[in-house]
Amino acid sequence: MAKYTVIAEFIDLQAGVRRRPGDELDLSEERALLLRGRGLIAAPVSGLDPGAAAAPVPAGPRPTPAPASDVAQAPPPVTEEVTPVGGGWYELPDGRRVRGREAALGALTAGAG
Repeated sequence: MAKYTVIAEFIDLQAGVRRRPGDELDLSEERALLLRGRGLIAAPVSGLDPGAAAAPVPAGPRPTPAPASDVAQAPPPVTEEVTPVGGGWYELPDGRRVRGREAALGALTAGAG
């Protein structure tokens, strides 16, 4: 087990305590990989001189994942069918909207011919 320095405050659910920046932890490699992946601990400090103090790591903002609304969505596939859009309205493949299924199917066959 190696020693690691906490760089961001978190609650350690395994130990049931709050960890603050500057705390040192003895962790297994698996647990260390998990916490490093989340940006909670720094690289191992076991290679440092025991008398030397670890350099403080500045706590800056961590990158956040993009919301799902910002992710580019593929356009819906073009089909040769009418699509119900609610309230008795149907959308034709060319983008027009028609009220009533029969009217939409009639407009679809009239546009194809």
